[in-house]
This record gives sequence, structure tokens and C-alpha cells, in this order.
Amino acid sequence: MACLIQKVLWVGGVHLIMLELEDWSMPWEGQNRSMFSCISEYLFDYLILGGKYFLLSKFHA
Repeated sequence: MACLIQKVLWVGGVHLIMLELEDWSMPWEGQNRSMFSCISEYLFDYLILGGKYFLLSKFHA
């Protein structure tokens, strides 16, 4: 369990995450469920442009 937690701790320390999801190739299979579950634990504003997701942190250290 500690290994899984350490793999996502970096998410809380960044100001911007840019994603391009490829779930269109396997629709309705939940390929990105774990990613959305992880980022939902943090406060981000979301901007979606042309299939790209920009997650902007609400906290700036």
C-alpha cells in the first residue's frame, strides 16, 4: 500500500498537470478511472481544450 501512495504524492506538489487521455480507443472500460480518482483528492481547476486536460493547482506555495 505504501508503494501505491508514494507513486501519487507528487500530484499534490505540482502547479500544472497536462493530460491527453486515450480512452477513446476503449470506450466504456474505465481506463482512466484511477487517474481521476487520484486527482480528485486535490484542489485543481480544470480546462479542457481539444482533448487535452489542463489541471491548475489552486494552491501555490
